[in-house]
Amino acid sequence: MSADQFLSFEITAPLFAKPKHLTQTTAWHGHLPFARWIVAAAKPGVLVELGVHEGASYCTFCESVERFGTNTKCYGVDAWEGDHQAGFYGDQVLKALSAYHDPLYSSFSTLVQKWFADAAQDFDDGSIDLLHIDGLHTYDAVKADFEAYLPKMSKSGVILFHDTVVRHGDFGVWALWEELTKKYPHFEFAHSNGLGVLCVGETPPPALSWLCGLRDPLRGEVHDFFANIGNRLIWETEESRIRDRLTVMETSVNDQQSKMRWDNEFLNTILQSRLDESAALRDELRRLFADFKTQEAKLAEVFVELDLKNAEIEKLSNLAQALQSEIFALRNSTSWKVTKPLRYVRSRNFAGLKAGLKPVVKFGWHVARKVLPLVPGGQKVVDKITASRIRRFEETERQKFQDEHTPRYFIGQDLTNIDPAEVTPLVTRALSGAPATTQNVAPIITEIAALSGHGTKDLFRSFQKDRLNEFLESEDLVRLPNAFSPKVSIILVLYNNAELTLPCLKSLQSERDITLEVIIIDNASSDRTHELLEKVKGAKIVKNDENVGFLLAVNQAAEMANGEHILLFNNDATMRPGTLEAAIKRLDSDPGIGAVGGRIMLLDGRLQEAGSIVWNDGTCLGYARGDDEDAPHVMFVRDVDYCSGAFLLTPKKVWEELGGFDTIYAPAYYEETDYCMRLWEKGYRVVYDPKAIIDHFEFGSAAKSDWAIAQQQKNHIVFKERHKDSLAAQYAPSEDNISKARIRGRKNALSVLMVDDRVPYRHMGSGYPRAADIVEAIIAMGHNLTHYPLQFPYDAWDSIYASLPDNVEIARGFGVTGFEEYLVQNAARYDVLIISRPHNMAIFKKIFDKQPDAFTGVRIVYDAEAVFANRDISKAEMLGKPMSMDRATTLVSEEISLAQPASIIATVSGEEAKSFRGGGKAVVEILGHKLEAKPSDVPFSARRNLLFVGALVADDTPNVDSLVWFANEVLPKVNLSLEQPLTLQVVGKVESGTVQTLASEHIHLLGRVENLDEIYDQSRIFIAPTRYAAGIPHKVHEAAAHGLPCVATELIARQLGWAHDEAILVGKDATEFAAQIARLYQDEELWTKIRAGSLQKLAEDCAPDQFDATVARLLTE
Repeated sequence: MSADQFLSFEITAPLFAKPKHLTQTTAWHGHLPFARWIVAAAKPGVLVELGVHEGASYCTFCESVERFGTNTKCYGVDAWEGDHQAGFYGDQVLKALSAYHDPLYSSFSTLVQKWFADAAQDFDDGSIDLLHIDGLHTYDAVKADFEAYLPKMSKSGVILFHDTVVRHGDFGVWALWEELTKKYPHFEFAHSNGLGVLCVGETPPPALSWLCGLRDPLRGEVHDFFANIGNRLIWETEESRIRDRLTVMETSVNDQQSKMRWDNEFLNTILQSRLDESAALRDELRRLFADFKTQEAKLAEVFVELDLKNAEIEKLSNLAQALQSEIFALRNSTSWKVTKPLRYVRSRNFAGLKAGLKPVVKFGWHVARKVLPLVPGGQKVVDKITASRIRRFEETERQKFQDEHTPRYFIGQDLTNIDPAEVTPLVTRALSGAPATTQNVAPIITEIAALSGHGTKDLFRSFQKDRLNEFLESEDLVRLPNAFSPKVSIILVLYNNAELTLPCLKSLQSERDITLEVIIIDNASSDRTHELLEKVKGAKIVKNDENVGFLLAVNQAAEMANGEHILLFNNDATMRPGTLEAAIKRLDSDPGIGAVGGRIMLLDGRLQEAGSIVWNDGTCLGYARGDDEDAPHVMFVRDVDYCSGAFLLTPKKVWEELGGFDTIYAPAYYEETDYCMRLWEKGYRVVYDPKAIIDHFEFGSAAKSDWAIAQQQKNHIVFKERHKDSLAAQYAPSEDNISKARIRGRKNALSVLMVDDRVPYRHMGSGYPRAADIVEAIIAMGHNLTHYPLQFPYDAWDSIYASLPDNVEIARGFGVTGFEEYLVQNAARYDVLIISRPHNMAIFKKIFDKQPDAFTGVRIVYDAEAVFANRDISKAEMLGKPMSMDRATTLVSEEISLAQPASIIATVSGEEAKSFRGGGKAVVEILGHKLEAKPSDVPFSARRNLLFVGALVADDTPNVDSLVWFANEVLPKVNLSLEQPLTLQVVGKVESGTVQTLASEHIHLLGRVENLDEIYDQSRIFIAPTRYAAGIPHKVHEAAAHGLPCVATELIARQLGWAHDEAILVGKDATEFAAQIARLYQDEELWTKIRAGSLQKLAEDCAPDQFDATVARLLTE
């Protein structure tokens, strides 16, 4: 039998055609050409597929039966309910598939909606020629399917297994496949998650006997033939989908452009109106300028008159002085004749002088106040005339004018006189969506509303009144959750503002994932609140006869609460999705937490507060008010002095322990500040969590904002007296103190700034696992840490905090361009500055050299890791282009000199430390990796194959170079020396085009795997074929921690300081590397010895206590 017979043109030509039924799930697409081939080559009488799902493979089988005329009876079996691996779904999947399948293939194909075990009873023993098993992929499930259907297979029976190379999670097809291949002829494709072909019949079809009997190199060529066709199909399909998405995006762009044109036309109309007004204003300005010139001329005359008056004043002053002695002499005289001249002089000269000068000064001030500030130097003249009292008056007047006339936002044109009718369409569009939609356009609407004389709150309230009216006139109801044993009791206190209460209640209506109850206290509302409450179902509602105020109403509701926790929530607020869940998760994370609050957003899309500060004078500050919603300084979890009662979650038992709100603050304000202060005094924490977000009207529950402010001022006095001892430890109110006071930290906590290329994701390798350990160690010590991602500053927040503790501040978005400004502005608030990697230190050093005074008192730590110049030197030598001695020495010297600003240096090994000490840097600490041994008890005999772990991002990197070298130079030698060829499992993100071409039957590219434990436990040998690098290899330490022995290059062994044949095996070249693998793979005693040796070295080099102690020394010694 030959390839020509089974890969003839008649059979292979259709393999290149695009299948008719391509689904959203693409896992099988790479094997669809083979599906066509096996139908054409095997011509099965009965074909059964277990696990049809959307029908990608099954419909291709059916399409091939029809195309090749094989007269095959086909049965697609599936319960069409899904599972935990593929996801669960309803009957819509089967309906969609039937709509496609039935008109085309129902004459020979049947879709059977049954569980696999039940469907097996429908088939006679020995009746199935081709079976495809693709259901639940756990080991037990696949084995059960195989054993149930094996008796049903014919003498020519063939079984296909999908996902044979998937080893993450609880996938176990690979394990059953390894067992079955020892018994049955087989062939395996490694692409598209793997497909195994197993001949279980006594007399398989000739084509299948030929396929399963192939040996290399033809076996590999056939594998690659089908893999290439399958991959080409995947690429073409993906290209088609991308084109479809582009079409959708183009349509969306066109829609947006149309909307922008409409908006531009609207704004242009406004602009033209403003330009017309501007022209009129220019004319008015010309007229005023002409008046100014006239007044200027008059003012000149006034100055002349003032000079004359000054001369007269001086003359009269001399006269007054001359008369002084006469006044003294005459003061005791009783003679009318003698005193009459004196009285005459006083009345005519002094009183007359005062009366005479008054109109002159008054007129001069009148003219000067209006005209002089408009000309250069005029203010000096005003100062001369008015003296200090009038200067202060002018300052007050000018500030008052600016406060009254300066808007908070500008979009380029004055919109003061805009017609309200023109605002309505924009406002309606902005406010008609969900809160998140409103938030995106809120700043623009706020500006238009403010500049047109219509406040954002007025517009929002008006819109919500319309929605309230619509709701009250409809048949709709608000149905709130009402759990028998609630996790949370939500307390709402109402006083009028029914239009604001409705969206609040609707936001609670959607909270279905958390058991809760809602308690509503109506403080004798006089608006339509009573009508609204008639349409609210599920809540506990209490209607007070009088307005007892917020505080007493909250205490009243709390007595009725059955929840484990109590949530105080303002009725003029709405919760964003996930807010309540995040707050509960935070509160439950530590019994020492007494309250949790979150981000509170204003209507204009800016922050009202992100936690709050209590100053030592008892005044308070809502931190970050007016800032952007996702400003970096509000996106991390932190302890705070207090959080607003607009959203405050607290355990009920703690609430009862403290006696609720202190009634001395009744009716409202300062009660939550007092409650949080009492929590701290009792030893509880108050935590701000940015994942909890509400949109808040602010002061919506108060009758007047003026009343609210007055009430705050009144209770401030009470609060200050009640907590004077605690307040003494608070910071003084100052803008400079905000950055310190925003975090309520423990005493002696340091503020640390850590600068690295990017957020340290462990899966990326390249020193980032170690950087992540440094971050976690600093946080565990109780210090406050800001991480500055210098080179890659724009990672998504979700990705960042999936990798780092959420109480680390991330200086996101500043990058290289904003680095100098950030450092100069903020360096003084940090105690320690850690700079990682030489290229980042080079950037910092330029800033330091320019402004060294900015870093006075800051401890600078250079986390060099290694001398990276050594990597470039070894790379050049490895490529056969060695550097000159002078060039190599210069590179090393230049890199070491970067450490000049540092107080202390950290390197990953003693070898690297020597380089810096030799360069005159005496204070050097060795900070390696932090790992705990966690070897499994999986024995040598149960393990198979080789493992490589590392990110494979770009071709010109150490990882890619090492893997390509191993695949081309070492692995072929290994497989020639062993009876059974080994497979190399490659784990890590693959972006390198060169690496992608390595995928084959013996090299499986698994991509990034979240949890490597299972893969480590299945593998027998770890390889580290690195030929050039700096530092120490984290991946070898990690393999050792899992109890997996390693074969490595001399470079890796030298970096680790591990001896050959004790803790590691070393291959000096490709031939020796292959020999060491073959030796270790076959010798259980040697394997056990190397495993024990590497675990011992790991304990010496990577002890967590030793790592943490070194980090502590870097910060303080």
